[in-house]
Amino acid sequence: MDGLSEDRLMTFDEFVSYLADALDLTGVSISPETTLHDDLDLDSLQMQELGLVMYELGAEVIEEMIPTIETLADLYNLYHTRVSAEYSSARYPRFGFDDD
Repeated sequence: MDGLSEDRLMTFDEFVSYLADALDLTGVSISPETTLHDDLDLDSLQMQELGLVMYELGAEVIEEMIPTIETLADLYNLYHTRVSAEYSSARYPRFGFDDD
């Protein structure tokens, strides 16, 4: 599954549901303010899995970004920004000119 379905991004609820299934998160109260470490208690292995899930969705998380991603809202915003940009560039490619 990529981050787009029928030319649209997942909603926050769809995104969280997808993550919960992929990371086997059960019995946890989830909101945009839910923190990855304190509320979800993700360990290093789960954080790696989360990175793979985000990559599958078209929103690769580079190592330098990890400290800035604290909540599910942060993670969703990253997904939304990355996938929107990818979709936009695929739909409306730039026409560049070489200086040759």
